[in-house]
Amino acid sequence: MRKLLWLRKLLWLRQSLWLRKLLWLRKLLWLRKLLWLRKLLWAPPVAVAPPVAVAAAGIADAVPSRGGSRFEDGLLWGVRQVGAAFRWVGGLVGMWFLLAWTATIPVVQWVALGFLVEVTARVVRGGRWRDALVGSEQGWVVCRLMFGVAVTWLPLWVVSQMRYDAWLIDPQAAIVARWRIWEYVVFGLTVVHWLGVGLTGGRLRHFFWPLLVPWYLASGLFKRVVSASWVRALIDRTMGVWFPRSVAAYYCAAPLSNWFVPAVLWLHLRQGTLLSAASERFWGWVASLHLPYFFGWGLGAFAGMILWFIGPTLWLLLATRAQSEGGELVFFVLGVVHLFAALQYYPLVHCRYCETGRWSSYWQWRRAAQRYWASPLRLTLAAAATLVLTFPLWLTRIAMIPYDLWWLLSALYVLCLWPLWSIWGWAWHHACTRAIPASWSWGLTLMPLFWVLIAAQVLVTVLSIYTSWQGVFNLLLHPTFNVPTPFSPNAAM
Repeated sequence: MRKLLWLRKLLWLRQSLWLRKLLWLRKLLWLRKLLWLRKLLWAPPVAVAPPVAVAAAGIADAVPSRGGSRFEDGLLWGVRQVGAAFRWVGGLVGMWFLLAWTATIPVVQWVALGFLVEVTARVVRGGRWRDALVGSEQGWVVCRLMFGVAVTWLPLWVVSQMRYDAWLIDPQAAIVARWRIWEYVVFGLTVVHWLGVGLTGGRLRHFFWPLLVPWYLASGLFKRVVSASWVRALIDRTMGVWFPRSVAAYYCAAPLSNWFVPAVLWLHLRQGTLLSAASERFWGWVASLHLPYFFGWGLGAFAGMILWFIGPTLWLLLATRAQSEGGELVFFVLGVVHLFAALQYYPLVHCRYCETGRWSSYWQWRRAAQRYWASPLRLTLAAAATLVLTFPLWLTRIAMIPYDLWWLLSALYVLCLWPLWSIWGWAWHHACTRAIPASWSWGLTLMPLFWVLIAAQVLVTVLSIYTSWQGVFNLLLHPTFNVPTPFSPNAAM
């Protein structure tokens, strides 16, 4: 009996020890849950990387220590290519708009003309079509500013329309005054917003930072939720297998200086670099345009065009001022023959000017004409492209459009002349680099077609004297070799 009692006491002691151990385990579990909850609510999701590194790195480079899968690498490469193509196309659109705007300013229009000369020179040197698509980096700044300003201007336009509609219904109603007050408020906020964006760099995300605030707040809360160890482990074993770099980059916190315009302004104000940084960015972009370089190209091309077309213009002008029919016929024939020679040789000497960069090339018409025998087919195709692409430009000369819409005319000129002189540069490159010239029989076979195309250009040019509001002086502003300006020598006629 005594042994049984001792055994029972030992069992009871063992049971009590197990119960105490279980109680302590429960307390530890509750404590661990409390600590996990505190970490979920207050602790940051991950260690924050330096702002400069995160701002400069993309999704694929934010966490270089983790290698990506082949699927993710291919997907990120495709995303980068799409983004680069979008920036490239947007940059070309921005450069097109910039050239159309500069072509409407007197004297400054030679910058736009010089850009087209540079396009031809690049194609002449390289012989590739993509060499003509230049200026996308500088044009992207113009494109994103245009897009951002247009989108952020929409609220002001909506409020203005509401005020105008209310005024149409009842001009004396009180709602009109309230809408006018809201119009002033929205206008002030829009101007302040534009100034802030301009001082901080003018990037697309800076234009839309008010819309990004809710997104970043929701993303921050979601990051805190998924920062739990078991959730992070689950994500690493599922999404992290296919997209390890993207998952690691998502956990990196984006600094406020990357998108929040007030934070960027406050940082520059504390450092005292607000105006200096904005001025440096602006003048750096202006310097990247190389305006003096393009101005020199354009001035030389304009002088060469005057040299070649001043003669036909004077002959045809004398024909319109002749006192007798015989004198009018003689001067008219001389003008047409001289114009035929100018339209035949000027594209060749102009390509020679783009090749050498010397204005004396406009006098070397014999040397330039010899290049025809090196590549007659390509030069004939360039002459055909001249006739096709300049025909819409001749139609714009029939009547003078208002000055406010002159930039549309310039935009059409740039849109047609950019590919036209790219084709001439491509043809001239092959004429310069071809080791064995074409046979005389092949050149003589294509020469009648080349002359027919030149004769068609002469016919269109002569007809434009009687259909254009510029008259005979229309020859000096030939759309093939010039860009329009509202203050041309005969704009007042």
